[in-house]
Amino acid sequence: YIMKAISIILLVCLMGIPVIIIAQENTSAFYFVAVGIIFTVCISILCLIFVPKIRASMKPPPAKKKHRSASGGPDISRTSTQSDTDNSGIKILSSPIAMAE
Repeated sequence: YIMKAISIILLVCLMGIPVIIIAQENTSAFYFVAVGIIFTVCISILCLIFVPKIRASMKPPPAKKKHRSASGGPDISRTSTQSDTDNSGIKILSSPIAMAE
């Protein structure tokens, strides 16, 4: 994406700078071309950054695989005693009565 952004900036400059030189005497045309160049460069860079991220976030997440250790047995490094299908997270117990249970 970096090469695309650089090529878009180069193309906009190659097309816009001669037009700015020609329109230098007419202030409204000069302003319009300068704003067009700035807008095109900024929007193209922003789109090249954010459109792939938006597309990636729209895709469904890949299927989760069950974690297994290298030996093939259950992974003993887990701190939660909940099953793999429960997505509620680790329960944090702060009161002494709840910790005794």
